[in-house]
Amino acid sequence: MKKIYLLLFLSCFVGHTQEKGKLDFSSRVIDFGELKEGAKAERSLSFKNTGGKPVKIKKISSTGHINVESYPQSTIQPGKTGNIKISYNTNKIGPIRRTLTVYSNAQNSFESIKIKGVVKKD
Repeated sequence: MKKIYLLLFLSCFVGHTQEKGKLDFSSRVIDFGELKEGAKAERSLSFKNTGGKPVKIKKISSTGHINVESYPQSTIQPGKTGNIKISYNTNKIGPIRRTLTVYSNAQNSFESIKIKGVVKKD
């Protein structure tokens, strides 16, 4: 009898997680490479909703000198893709070691993307 209850419990849990959307990012690292001081630095990160339900990005936070230029404001339907566009302020010389965190209602409710590179004096 205990085995039956355990199986019922586990099947409910598995079914619940499959009902959510899931964001799969094209990369977990954005590499700006070597930049000159004052140069324009923009990148785009693509993703796809590989889950069974729509996903809504709630917010995107970033650490120092990273600007989130745009991201989808509407829901991302299953099977559809989207892009997050960011820019980096290259007025600070030195290595770039930052994090971009995407919060959503997906199965993976937050995802951290590493940002790296280096800004050199012109």
